[in-house]
Amino acid sequence: MIAIFFLGIILVIVSVVGGLDLKTIAGFFNEDEAYGELITYTTTQDIHEVNFSFEERHIYVSFSDSDEIQFAYYAHENDRWSFDNQDGILAITQKKQFNLLNNITFKYTSKEVKTVIITLPLDMIHTINIRTNVGSVDLNGANQSFDYVNISTDTGSIKAYDFESLDTRLRTKTGSIDIQRTQLETVYLSSSTGNISVGHMHANDLDVRNSTGNVTISQSNVLTTIKVTCSTGKVRLLETTAEAYDLKTSTGSISFTNTNMSEVEIKYDLRVSTGTIRINGLSQGNRYTTAQGTVTLKAETSTGKIDITTE
Repeated sequence: MIAIFFLGIILVIVSVVGGLDLKTIAGFFNEDEAYGELITYTTTQDIHEVNFSFEERHIYVSFSDSDEIQFAYYAHENDRWSFDNQDGILAITQKKQFNLLNNITFKYTSKEVKTVIITLPLDMIHTINIRTNVGSVDLNGANQSFDYVNISTDTGSIKAYDFESLDTRLRTKTGSIDIQRTQLETVYLSSSTGNISVGHMHANDLDVRNSTGNVTISQSNVLTTIKVTCSTGKVRLLETTAEAYDLKTSTGSISFTNTNMSEVEIKYDLRVSTGTIRINGLSQGNRYTTAQGTVTLKAETSTGKIDITTE
């Protein structure tokens, strides 16, 4: 692979020396034409569940008042697409046929060509399952209500906003998660490497897990428990209410700000190994606990500080 990389550099240098301009060179390395014309799959059947699984695609999902499902995509000759529509379930998959010569290439494909655009009818879909190995997912929920939303990617970010759901699970191995303006019941968010951002969420319970990256939760209301677990990264909560908070990071600081809790009795369990604890600007050493409170705030970090502001 290293030899192939250097061969590509040599080809570029030779092209420049030969008098080709950079635009021509860029065009040579672009593979968009190999994907042909835009293809659109449509169906007007009554669908209550969609299952999308792609090996290498970005995904954009939106809703319209049409009674037709529209699925627009570009297909490469090495792609293998399958469409299955039965019993109210629409399943679409994309896989790449492995070809050693075709997989060793210097060429790239634009994001536009590798983006699948999906338009779903309003008030029809109850379950959404989306999976892509390489690619980002953007779900514009259009204030729709779902029973289940499950989105996962190996490499790529996830954005989801403006929807309601009973069970929501967003997972990425390498990429960020951004979820905004939602009304949810059970929520699970997970990233191995990437930041997680939550804003204007109303939920019953929220479980956030991150190996490497920061977690920010702002302007949200959770009826029971907010649980955040990080290995390396900062945890930050802004004007977010819950019955209980369980915040933990191994390496990173924890910041909690809620100026509406000045009159609330809080049961604290705060611990740091290397760092300090401050509550409303006052230092509390490296361990601070209280016996009673209507709200439980547990925060722990091995390397970092804990800063609590309630007034």
